[in-house]
Amino acid sequence: MKRIISVNKVGILTFWEFPEGMAPTTRILAYSKGMVNHGAEVEIFSFRRIFYSEFLKENAEMGGKYQGVSYSYIHIFSDRSQYNKFFRIFDEITLRYKLLIKVIKSHRIRKFNLFLFSFDDVYSLGAYCRLFKLFSFPVFFVADEFPIPIRDFMLESVPNDLMNRYTKFQRFFKGRVLMSNALKNFYDQNSFRLPTFILNTIVDSDRFKNFKPISGPDYICYMGNMSLKKDNVDIIIRAFSLIADKYKSLELHLYGMPNLEDKLLLENLINDLNLHSRVFIKGRISNNNVPSVLKSAKICVNSQPITKRAEGGFPTKLGEYLLTGVPSLFTDSGDIGFFVKNEIHTFLVSPENPIEFSGKLDYILSNYDEALKVAEDGRSFIAEQYSANVQTAKLLDFFKSNI
Repeated sequence: MKRIISVNKVGILTFWEFPEGMAPTTRILAYSKGMVNHGAEVEIFSFRRIFYSEFLKENAEMGGKYQGVSYSYIHIFSDRSQYNKFFRIFDEITLRYKLLIKVIKSHRIRKFNLFLFSFDDVYSLGAYCRLFKLFSFPVFFVADEFPIPIRDFMLESVPNDLMNRYTKFQRFFKGRVLMSNALKNFYDQNSFRLPTFILNTIVDSDRFKNFKPISGPDYICYMGNMSLKKDNVDIIIRAFSLIADKYKSLELHLYGMPNLEDKLLLENLINDLNLHSRVFIKGRISNNNVPSVLKSAKICVNSQPITKRAEGGFPTKLGEYLLTGVPSLFTDSGDIGFFVKNEIHTFLVSPENPIEFSGKLDYILSNYDEALKVAEDGRSFIAEQYSANVQTAKLLDFFKSNI
């Protein structure tokens, strides 16, 4: 098969929001910007279901350009489609028609070399794999976690009938871009083998070059979506409670938007441990403010449970934490221990063990100059090997080899 010399234009179809969003948005923007820096044009199409009232409330934009990356929401849904089947079907058809028109128009201006599908919902895969058969450009599958039955419903495997559908649609792709070796093994064993690029972590290092320090008390920082299915933040709170009396001026700041059930559980735990004046749920912040919050922390922390979901994923925050040069503490979950080394790049402890977690926090705080040296080695490791420019150069080579 004829190979192209370069990748000039990449399309990305995704469910995630732009330009602000959670970890998947940050990740997509990082490799999109990296490809732009290597001379490729990148255009992101989001089929996220945004309803008209929500769109007005958030004062959102239908599209634009962010740090050199073009993005657009394909369609705004009618509020009536939330509860009326007829309007919902009409909006879904309109969504697909608009996407088709947008891609055709953009392709005529400058040809797409390839498309990435950055979503894994089996029903959406069915719809868009069929739609994209109208085009000749190759498509690659991108996944950051196990499929929905495992990550959302905490099952140990995907039911056979659903896995058969995944396998059917996987035949549409030229290759996969996956977050962990566990994910590669899952798709290789449960579906079939495809050329695969493992993209554990990727960081837009430019975001961390200029920041304004935050004044105030010393604090330990967690940042994530605060879903207890993914990150057991309760372990961090319990660990903090065990050292709180020794470090009386230290606070714990938790950044993220937990659902109501998880938030109530965490608030009750904070009150039960009498930490309401020391532990604060700070909510979600703008991506632009993330570097300042992380780099002003005393320690950056994360904790994951022992679950099938944790086995398949990889915390996007690891690269960001390490790039700050602030000492960081993670539980040794999934591929983390294969990626970074304990007390060389960061500090690692066993999952679901608040006593061990608190002991390591105490060690870092008591030996902070040593911890800063570890943090600096971790920063250099990420900057040299996992910056957006370095990783996307390898990713583009992977695409060229498999088109």
